[in-house]
Amino acid sequence: MHCAIPLDYLYILLVPKAFQTCPHLAIYDFSQADIPSHHLCTLLLPDEDSDIGEEAPWYQAHTGDRLRRAFLRRPVASTSMVVLTFYHIYSEDNSERGNHYLIPRTTLLAQIRAPKSRQTQTQLQTHSLSGGATRGSRVPVPAVPWADWGPQGCLRLSLQCRQVHRACLMSFGSRFPLFIVDKEDPGKAFVYVFDINPLVACHERQLLTTRHHPNPSISNAMSGDPAKGVTGMVVEDIEAVLPGLVDPDCSRIPYIAYRFQLPDVLMEWREGQFIGRVAMGMTGFTIKMVGGEYEKAEQTWTV
Repeated sequence: MHCAIPLDYLYILLVPKAFQTCPHLAIYDFSQADIPSHHLCTLLLPDEDSDIGEEAPWYQAHTGDRLRRAFLRRPVASTSMVVLTFYHIYSEDNSERGNHYLIPRTTLLAQIRAPKSRQTQTQLQTHSLSGGATRGSRVPVPAVPWADWGPQGCLRLSLQCRQVHRACLMSFGSRFPLFIVDKEDPGKAFVYVFDINPLVACHERQLLTTRHHPNPSISNAMSGDPAKGVTGMVVEDIEAVLPGLVDPDCSRIPYIAYRFQLPDVLMEWREGQFIGRVAMGMTGFTIKMVGGEYEKAEQTWTV
């Protein structure tokens, strides 16, 4: 069985349910054309090595596209992405650590164009030489190495610490949330929002160069809703704030990170126990609380 994610209506991204031996993504063409639709290309992924005591990783794949029937608009490639997350489970205490791959739709569409053009030319040549249709013929499916498309085409986030029952993280458009509990003060929690829209990222970077602020790692260039106790700031140096989170070898695409501090709480934030889900929306993010009062199970912040 596979996990299927539509790409631009004409193409389907398939992720195998179990692919420990050879992790990869497969793209299929389902366009209505005279030339038969088939497997276009395979995008190889890096091996997810498990540490001592960890089980084989499992994964989740989703997209932040949410279409409404009233608009019937297709997602804009520059503001859309596929998120692939690998979870490594530590068997001793069932804790997890996750690796998140934020893959822009533009990266996937770029990988489609080359094999699409090559396969079309090959099939037309075969059609011409044979004097007719050759639906039985197959064009070799190219396998694109990770080094040829991944490091320069996506953003990899790796949480170094293991946590019990990690919260479900849902992206929206080009934005992806991370819920982080302060190690030194468990009563503090933050939502980090990563935006890989190149226009937004470049605009924010340009604004940062014109501002002066005392903290070299975090700028107060963006504010949230102080009345609700949520403040937002642009993170200039993510490595200084969260060491090891962003893979330096897989972060060449433009991106910007924001940090939002949640209101102080009386009890400790327990990721996955108190916080079950963090979902991005068009204007902010919603936190799904596990336990507590039903009326306060979902809390939304506009940022």
